[in-house]
Amino acid sequence: VSDRIQKAISRQSILSTQESIALIQIGLFPRTFHNLQTTLQLTQSATSRLVNKLVEKQFIIKDSSSDDLREKSLRLTNKSEQLVNEILSSRYESLESMLHTLTPEETSTFLKIISKILEHSIQCEIDSDITCRMCDLCHCPQDKCPAQPNKDKYILPDHKK
Repeated sequence: VSDRIQKAISRQSILSTQESIALIQIGLFPRTFHNLQTTLQLTQSATSRLVNKLVEKQFIIKDSSSDDLREKSLRLTNKSEQLVNEILSSRYESLESMLHTLTPEETSTFLKIISKILEHSIQCEIDSDITCRMCDLCHCPQDKCPAQPNKDKYILPDHKK
C-alpha cells in the first residue's frame, strides 16, 4: 500500500516523498520547525536541510514564532497550496484503486479492523502525528478519527528534557 501511494505521489509531484509529506503537514496542521521534526522523525539537521530546500524552492515560508523567538513557524506559499491538493488527490486515487473491489460489507469490516488496530497502537499524540502524517482531513473527520481515540489515554512526553 505504501509503495503504491509513494509511486502515485512521485508521479504527481516534483518533490520527493519526504518533501511531499512535509508540505502536507505544513498545509493541514499548524507547524513549527520542532513539531515538523518530531512528526517526520528526522534529526534537527535533516529537518533543517528539508525546510531550507522547501524555502529555496519557494514552497514554504519560515517565520519567527510569535510564541517563542527561538522557534520557527512554517506555512505554505500560494504556489504549494495547489500542489498539496494534487498530492492528496493522488494518494486518495491510489487507495481507491486498491479498495474499490471490496463490497460495502467488506469495506465496513475492513474499516472496523483498521480502526481497532489504530486505536490500540496510538500511545501518545506524537504516535498519532506520525501515523497520520499524510492524513487527509477532508476524508477523516477528526471527531471520528481512530488515531485520536481518547486524549485521556495519551502519555504525553515531556519535551523540556
